[in-house]
Amino acid sequence: ALTGMSGGNEPSHDKIPEAVERILEIINELQTQMDVCTDTCEEIITFTQSIADTRLKDIFRRRYIMGETWETIAEALGLSSKWVKLLHDKFLHSVNIF
Repeated sequence: ALTGMSGGNEPSHDKIPEAVERILEIINELQTQMDVCTDTCEEIITFTQSIADTRLKDIFRRRYIMGETWETIAEALGLSSKWVKLLHDKFLHSVNIF
């Protein structure tokens, strides 16, 4: 059975405006969430680009922009994943983010 249908085969016209209004509300909510995500991505990129040490910059770029795992980053850099995570954490502590 289709929702929004009356006893016959005609749609219930009083429900259509409500459905359209709800769809528009959801679109607005999604746009707001996309704006927040875009702003956050820009902040991450700006922060990553500000890192002077090229190895650390690469770790942060791979982790937060490319979404790589610690293991993948470690393999690419020829380091252990434990060491990569340690470098990451030490840097965050040094810039008072952690």
